[in-house]
Amino acid sequence: MILLSRSRARHEDFSGLKGPLKYYLLREQHLSAIEPLLHDPFIEDIFITGTSVDVEHSKYGLLRTNIVIHDIEELVNRIAIQCEDLISYSNPRGRFSLRRNDVRFRISIALAPEVASHTSIVIRRLKLKEMSILKLIRLGTLTPLVASILAALINLRRSGLIIGIPSSGKTTLMVSLCSFIDRARLVVVQHSEEIWLPQDLFAFESLKASLDSLEKPRLMDQLDMAILERSPQFILVDDLRFDHRGEEPWAFLQLGRVKTGALATMHAENPIRAIGRFLSRPVEATINDVCDAVDYMVVMHFDREEHRRLVLSLYLMDRNRLVNVATRTCDRLASVRPEILPHVDCIRSAMEYGSPFLKSLRDEDELVEFIYCLSGFLSRLLENVKEDLDFRAFTEIIRDHFFRRYKEVKKKFRHVSLNECYIKPSYVYLEDKLLGGEKEYVAEDSIT
Repeated sequence: MILLSRSRARHEDFSGLKGPLKYYLLREQHLSAIEPLLHDPFIEDIFITGTSVDVEHSKYGLLRTNIVIHDIEELVNRIAIQCEDLISYSNPRGRFSLRRNDVRFRISIALAPEVASHTSIVIRRLKLKEMSILKLIRLGTLTPLVASILAALINLRRSGLIIGIPSSGKTTLMVSLCSFIDRARLVVVQHSEEIWLPQDLFAFESLKASLDSLEKPRLMDQLDMAILERSPQFILVDDLRFDHRGEEPWAFLQLGRVKTGALATMHAENPIRAIGRFLSRPVEATINDVCDAVDYMVVMHFDREEHRRLVLSLYLMDRNRLVNVATRTCDRLASVRPEILPHVDCIRSAMEYGSPFLKSLRDEDELVEFIYCLSGFLSRLLENVKEDLDFRAFTEIIRDHFFRRYKEVKKKFRHVSLNECYIKPSYVYLEDKLLGGEKEYVAEDSIT
């Protein structure tokens, strides 16, 4: 029998061992029977309830494994020790982060009988290698023109929401859009360490917020500290949550009014239901509160048949109405012509609040030209670069070859013909829709 102390096992790489002994030691020093599942790149989620273990496989969907958990409390203790955190019956809900090489996992635990009928553990795989916008375009998640419109909104320091069902790619899109944030100090507020940007490329700080523990700072406290003490030019909020107090959504509405630039993710099927969550208890905000704070919404969708994550639509806020400027029809994302955008209230007269780069543009006509140029630049990059650029390489290209050389790029790409499908803008009056009306209005020539 080989006895190995916990402290030695934590740091030993067992490079001199081979075969079953090495496998056994590597497994037992970590999470025992479920450890091999963490090293399978095709497993996206692990669900442990009682003694059974189910997994969400990227190719085959939901599967039941042959693993049996005989002592789930011992597994909970292993997770808490490796995450260097605490979970107990006085604090029966836990949310942890665990790392394995270049992969990070988000772990959620609920202890029985305090908060669940059976003790349950949910483990989600989070890739540390952020996906670039170029790869998302190649996968069909969005088009170069929609990506360029989002880049303009970000650099105008508008406040946006990325909404969708769970596992629809909200956080992936939010992080990939960071490549377009030009010369800004970022503050990331998150419940678990899902977002981590390269510090040599971004001046950013990550603040952790807690929903359950009274000893840890809440998201509202972290947002107050970020705005008052950190002087950010852009704030990312991952996973906006609606608990019985309603503090997080209310704090985001206050942040949106500051117009320092913000982007958050939240769970909602469509914009009407997203706004409805702000209007209902316990937040009980008004339509005007939401319209003043939120400038645009991106709707994400998860196609389970093809296992693809897609941008379903893009909405801009125009006073008390939503303007649909991009929508997916016949498996293709179509958008309005960029000339329409300066007529929308959230973009009109927003140039003075923009990034240093956008402030260098003279008027809103040059903003439209910027959108066309960036869209042409992305399209040409997609044609010339066959392999997928990672997040770091794409960010460096955008900064060095687009923002820094914009005058040269503008001459080359402003007249590039785009392979885009255009639609007429449509809009919905929020008061009619939220108060029971079903009328949808389509503008023929403009949205004013």
